[in-house]
Amino acid sequence: MTGKTEIYHGRTASVGNSRGIRLEAAFFKSHGLNVGRECTVRPLAGDTFIVSFAGVSGESALDEQEQDPVFAGFLQFLENDMIARPESISPADDLLAEMEALVGDSVQD
Repeated sequence: MTGKTEIYHGRTASVGNSRGIRLEAAFFKSHGLNVGRECTVRPLAGDTFIVSFAGVSGESALDEQEQDPVFAGFLQFLENDMIARPESISPADDLLAEMEALVGDSVQD
């Protein structure tokens, strides 16, 4: 992962009696997705969707019903960024001290 956002283009198409989305071959090659791989599409809002492919490495062990696709995507983004730019990782000690100074002992049991 280079840290550069990958963008692939596609087009809706008729596939037999169904509909499909045709994507550039580079998408499948880049992510090791072979023909016939099952996927799940989740609408988010408007024209935004999340497509998840079964069996992709790093897949969560959680049952599909328990997964939050937005949060899982965010965690994957963080993981990719940490791998691509490990020098940007720093301890959270200073941030935690700032947070404690802001809220102090306001949390009650």
